[in-house]
Amino acid sequence: MSDPRAVLAEYGMPVPDDMDVNVVENTDTTVHITMPAPPSGAGGR
Repeated sequence: MSDPRAVLAEYGMPVPDDMDVNVVENTDTTVHITMPAPPSGAGGR
């Protein structure tokens, strides 16, 4: 969890330098949901 960029690169999935990578872990009382980025021109919803 401390260096996800390196782990992804080890598996042949390099991440561009201008892209952030966040790793979160669910707990018994917290669930994280990832929403996809809106399409370009979506009007800021």
